Amino acid sequence: MQQKNILWNALVGLLVVVCVGCASGPSAQVPRVSLAGLGPNSPLGPNTQEFILEVKSGDSVPLSMGTAGSLFSAEGLEGSLVAKRDMWLWMAKSGIQISFDGVSFEPLSDAVQGSLDVGTAANEQGVSVKVKLQADPR
Repeated sequence: MQQKNILWNALVGLLVVVCVGCASGPSAQVPRVSLAGLGPNSPLGPNTQEFILEVKSGDSVPLSMGTAGSLFSAEGLEGSLVAKRDMWLWMAKSGIQISFDGVSFEPLSDAVQGSLDVGTAANEQGVSVKVKLQADPR
């Protein structure tokens, strides 16, 4: 369960492009694990301080979204987040960094740009809310 929370936090960080960067790259001793390698047989232990998560093009992660607050509630906002390219996420206490070659890492805020658009639409079927998240390498 803790590993799923770490993964989810990494992906949310990537999507909203929020990061506290580190000044240097990971050492050769930092464990690397694929997205598929997370789970009960993961090589990561409960005391793992940092690791590199390898995400391959086509890998998918369940996506569940919800609402909070006293104005609205939402149910059934589920799907999959699918990687469109290979990337590596260096997860450490000091923050998350990303690499597109598995070697050179930089803070998410330096490597990725993005936007979040929220709007409404109305037609003969009624009113709908549209949410669009865009993330691209800089």
